Parts: sequence; structure tokens; C-alpha cells
Amino acid sequence: MLPVNDGTGGLVEWNPNQGDWTMRVGYVTTGAGFPTVDPIQNINQGLFGDPYQAIAELEFAPKDAQENTPVSIRLQYTNGSVNNLDYNIGGLNFEWMLNKGFAVFGRYGFGSIHNRDNPIRDVLPTYINANFGGNAINPQTWSLGLAFPDLFTEGGLGAIAIGQPFIDTNVGNATQTNLELFVKFPITSQITITPNLQMIFNPNNNNTNGSITILSLRTVFSF
Repeated sequence: MLPVNDGTGGLVEWNPNQGDWTMRVGYVTTGAGFPTVDPIQNINQGLFGDPYQAIAELEFAPKDAQENTPVSIRLQYTNGSVNNLDYNIGGLNFEWMLNKGFAVFGRYGFGSIHNRDNPIRDVLPTYINANFGGNAINPQTWSLGLAFPDLFTEGGLGAIAIGQPFIDTNVGNATQTNLELFVKFPITSQITITPNLQMIFNPNNNNTNGSITILSLRTVFSF
């Protein structure tokens, strides 16, 4: 997803005959109330201008005899523009619960970030390698994980995941890799705690940056 988090827009969901296939399309813009052209930044604004995000998702989630959906596959596409950068992004998500206590999930994404007629490093100088003069990059991303529903007790959940959030040889000299492990444990019906361990290698796609370890504890009170 692009950094267009709220604004004017809408979402339509279509699930024919309450079956296995669902189609979702959406559109959002945060510049609907602004003039059509920003003379300072030279950005086309308005209802159909920058920034905007258009999304489409096709989901296949067949139901079993208990009306559960143990397998879910989603194809996604996003087209948008933010600060004169054009985005075209595709993705594939899957989730598969093999049995009551074990599931796998994965994500793969690919796309392009385009700066139209100018070198992309002009607008992203902190990230794009200085020796790259093209006006577009084509990053990829992936993650894989295992989940353990009802771990230790009913309502618990454990998971471990590994992934690389931004793969592109024109960004940095390495590829950032994230490893995460967490366990959600219900203390009572109203209180849960979730210890979480994150390890980040080659942060910001730079092998001169030291690895980062984050340990956190989340507590949720429900009333």
C-alpha cells in the first residue's frame, strides 16, 4: 500500500452468491479539496489528482463443511501517485491452515516506482544509489511465516516470520532482512499479553548499519 492513509474515496466489495470468490475495488485521495494544480510543488491535485491510490483485490477463499475458510489466496494491484511519483504494484498473499494448530502464510510483491522524466534519486536521494541515473526502480518484497493457533491454551497464538521488505539493487549495498517471533497469551478473558522479538539485519539495505534487535511486550485490556 501507498502512504495515502485517509481522505475522500470509497470501496466496493462483490461476493457473488456468497461464494468462494470476492472482488474488491477502492479509490482514495487526500487532495480532493485542494486546487487542481499546486503551483509551488507543481503537483496535479483535486479529486483525481496526486496523491491518490486505486486498488483492486481478487480473493479466492473456499469454505469447508464447517463454513470455515482454511485456504485464502488474494491477488492485489495498486496504482497511485504521491508527490509526483507514480506507483504500479502487484501482490500475492496466501494463508493456509493445515489443521487446528498449524498454519502457513506468505506474501510476495513487485512493482515500479517512477519519477516520470527525472532521475528518481532527485526525489529519494537518501535511498537511491548515487550512481543510478534512471527514473524508475522495480522493487520486490516477500515474507514467509508459520502460525500456531491456540498455542499453550485456547485463544493463544504463536508465529514466526521472515522476510525482505525492499529488494532492489539500486537501493543500498545489501538487502534488509526481518525476522519476527511473537506469542499471544490470554491471561484472562479480558487481558492478553504478547511478547514480541524482532531482529533486523542490514537495516535500510546497508550492510554497514548494525543489526537491530527489538523486544517488546504488548498488553491488551478488553472491556
